[in-house]
Amino acid sequence: MVTAGDDPSYRSSSVKALFLTSIHAAKKRIWISSPYFLPDGNLRASLIIAKKKGVEVRILTNGSQCDKKFVYYASCELYGDLLAAGIEINEYQPSMMHAKALLLDDCWISTGSANFDPRSFFHNDELDISTAQLELVKHIENLFITGFSRCKQINSNAWRKRELWKRVLGRVVLFFQSQL
Repeated sequence: MVTAGDDPSYRSSSVKALFLTSIHAAKKRIWISSPYFLPDGNLRASLIIAKKKGVEVRILTNGSQCDKKFVYYASCELYGDLLAAGIEINEYQPSMMHAKALLLDDCWISTGSANFDPRSFFHNDELDISTAQLELVKHIENLFITGFSRCKQINSNAWRKRELWKRVLGRVVLFFQSQL
């Protein structure tokens, strides 16, 4: 169990440390599912480094049908360097997606209440379970496969051509990222 402690701060996010350590340990693949996907610079850099080392990196997150549109627009603002690195970003289409999971290689998962965002890292009380239990790993892998099949994959051209008001709104919201 990873707990935030009495006074979570930038330097003491156990959840973020778990995610960063997991990303750096991956050899084959990193699949991330988070409805609120707002990785900071360190997390984005770690994902890009993993991709450059040949690790498959796929993101499953909300599309525009979500409960917090402002978070969606902020999230979209962070896609650029990830897409440029060849990281696959998939936006769930049928409805809001609320699954939170991290699948590494064929042998490790972390799932629970933590999103891939500052609020989960530094403000909320979160509870995730991390395990190498093969049945659970396979179950989470199947959930990802089903989720990816119901997504629209974002490409760099479409991302660059998004409407100006969405860009501006996303950047304004990112200013308040720690409160999202």
